[in-house]
Amino acid sequence: MLIALSGQYSPILQTRLSEKFSTIDISTALDTRYSSEISLLVTRGALHIDRNFLQKLPNLKKIIKAGSGLDTIDLSAAKKRGIEVVATGGSTESVAELALALLFSCLRNIPILNDAVRRGDWGLKNDYIASSLDSRRIGIIGFGRIGQAFSIMVRSLNAPVFAWDHSIQKESKINIMSKFNISPCTSLIELLQKCNVISVHLPLGKTTRSLIGLKEFSSMQHGTILINTARAAIVEKDALINALSNGTLDSAGLDVHYNEGGEAENESLFSLKNVVLTPHVGAQSYQSQQAIAERILSEVTKFASIYPYPCNKKS
Repeated sequence: MLIALSGQYSPILQTRLSEKFSTIDISTALDTRYSSEISLLVTRGALHIDRNFLQKLPNLKKIIKAGSGLDTIDLSAAKKRGIEVVATGGSTESVAELALALLFSCLRNIPILNDAVRRGDWGLKNDYIASSLDSRRIGIIGFGRIGQAFSIMVRSLNAPVFAWDHSIQKESKINIMSKFNISPCTSLIELLQKCNVISVHLPLGKTTRSLIGLKEFSSMQHGTILINTARAAIVEKDALINALSNGTLDSAGLDVHYNEGGEAENESLFSLKNVVLTPHVGAQSYQSQQAIAERILSEVTKFASIYPYPCNKKS
């Protein structure tokens, strides 16, 4: 039986896996000749693992998601099948750092000014007078590991920070907020009204899809900056474009997109000059990728110790 791999992984990880285990790459297509042999699936990226896909893998016992976010996996269907699903994590600091980089890019208009210097327009700087970070009130939507890491980074730069999520009263979160002088908000609307920088750090699910729409944008201060390194669908696309066009948002820094890899669906958003874009690279640091690789290897080894014969290569 096989370990199926979907997505791009470091050559070192692939070598270490292939040295001990039988693997098959299903990134482009699932070869049904081998589907009944697959007992473990390692996935990252855009592969959607729904009930129909799982039916093609009758002997699948475990799914390992590289990084964070399980929104591409039908967890209910997996649970009904008794399939274990785990996420490696390992990208906390890397994603938080990118969120901070996007914030400064928006705050200081770096992409616009970079283009101006390259074309010799040195005078454009007079049209873009920035505000300092400590003059902004930072709102964190989602106070999990990444939201906490980003909050601590911003607090170290003397900016006031507020946080909200559905479990903001959890003792562990209260302790961190108290330690770093971060203020909790009792509702999303309260946070949106108080803050003029909003950074999204929530997983995508039934309760967070389209969480920020026209109503929520109408509660924001004029000239707010929005950062999203979580999932695009948490923010309604049309409402986002409208807010960027009417001044509700001064700018947005986006690492996540509504049609990643595509152009047509994103054209109306990509044409806006007050949007800073990166191609979903939050976890793309050497340190993050190494941590993810080590956790994949750990999970695979643990699985092989329980099911030694389906996976281990014969010597």
